[in-house]
Amino acid sequence: MTDYTTAQSSYNPTAAKILSTAAHLFMQLGYRAVSINDIVKAAEVTKPTLYYYFRDKEELFVQMALQRLLDTHATLEAAVAGQPTIDAQLAGLAAALLNANDGDMRMLRHEMHEHLSPAGQARLGAAFHQHLFAPVQQVMQQGLDRGDMAGHSAAELTMLFLGLMEAFHGITGQLDNIGMPRESGQLRPAVFAPAAVVGLFLHGVSGFEKVGDLR
Repeated sequence: MTDYTTAQSSYNPTAAKILSTAAHLFMQLGYRAVSINDIVKAAEVTKPTLYYYFRDKEELFVQMALQRLLDTHATLEAAVAGQPTIDAQLAGLAAALLNANDGDMRMLRHEMHEHLSPAGQARLGAAFHQHLFAPVQQVMQQGLDRGDMAGHSAAELTMLFLGLMEAFHGITGQLDNIGMPRESGQLRPAVFAPAAVVGLFLHGVSGFEKVGDLR
């Protein structure tokens, strides 16, 4: 049985160039705004060449999203490997997610729900669970089993954690462009560092200063 939650394992250089070009256009412009003509022109290939490797625009988008999710899964597993405590494991996950430069997962989910067929949505939905949600949930369940956390299920903790990661993703690079009035006070990049966000998740605002040196 085919596993539709994994991307094609390898591409020849032409197919890889098509996929890379499509990924760049999708993430810059969104699914609807990108046409097959745009992709073949930017990739410098013909339509028959594109259709030889990918059956349509949706399959290009799906393959792009699957590859990003597979890469994320591998990064998350590496981030927690050998980490002995829940603080260290979550800090590793946070660093991987907050510093990811492979695009916005919120945008991917929005575009898939808005523009893909039910089959494409189901395929990527399963992949999001397998490659993003499940690795984090495993860490949460281990933390609950050890008594490091309590009061919520592993699934609830996973959703809370991923919500924080999405909220703070890329924010340090945006601080200079927010344009907040001077009287609002200075925003310190250290407040949005992985260790600090993990402190917020584990201890709330009252324990925020206890995790990392935020001075």
